[in-house]
Amino acid sequence: YPLTNIPFRYDYFINSRDYIFIKDEKVVSLSRKDIEEDLNRFIPPFLGMDAKQRSTLSNMVYEGVRLLTIPLIKELHERERIVLEKEFFSQIEEFLVFQAVPVLKKLKGKTSTECVSPIKRTLEEARTNIELAAELLDRNEAGFLKYYILAIDGLTECLCINLGRVPFSNVFKRLGQLAQNAKDCAKSPVNLVFFDVDDSGRFLRRLNIVFRRSKSLLDKWRSSYTSYGEEQSLDKHGPAWRKHITDVATLVETSLHALEWE
Repeated sequence: YPLTNIPFRYDYFINSRDYIFIKDEKVVSLSRKDIEEDLNRFIPPFLGMDAKQRSTLSNMVYEGVRLLTIPLIKELHERERIVLEKEFFSQIEEFLVFQAVPVLKKLKGKTSTECVSPIKRTLEEARTNIELAAELLDRNEAGFLKYYILAIDGLTECLCINLGRVPFSNVFKRLGQLAQNAKDCAKSPVNLVFFDVDDSGRFLRRLNIVFRRSKSLLDKWRSSYTSYGEEQSLDKHGPAWRKHITDVATLVETSLHALEWE
């Protein structure tokens, strides 16, 4: 159903955490607190989710359940009052969480030791993608950005996990989150979860610099590409991208070598 066809006058609330009831006259909102408590089962004990992330994710779950279930069940049953079993709600909730934070699906049910392998695989994929990005940029092809974003997506995911944080949503949100986390952690001693580096403060300061640079270049590219097109954008920002991609490639290699367990 297109969003315009969703009957927004319906909403739902939880009754004894077993069923979801949808009402058409008086709207009673589902408690975000209940959803946030449910989120704990998706987050491994060695990772954390801050209050802002938890609130944003619970809102996404709330809206997602409403948008995904109400039109479908209304169409199937033509009823003004609809009851959903808690199990169905849980399945939708899990689907939405794994869409918003894909890395949680990779880490589901794993211990911290078992998480090293998927982290290493993700970093190796990032290394391949950043090499492809560099090769395309050397040929002055704007398609370098596709592989750059794939590389930076995997890298930010792994580095957020290393800080013991849940990397929330997409790469653009993670870049800002990670830069701030690295800046805060570099001010005081911090135990990195997976990476064994000689100087953690220096490592974290480097993260902060690289990812703030990434945000800046992506913003400039978006603006420049819209205004001038592919060729002029590459002429204008190409040298800065080449230097930055070299920094990212170095960071990927450093991270691979810094894994505690090979």
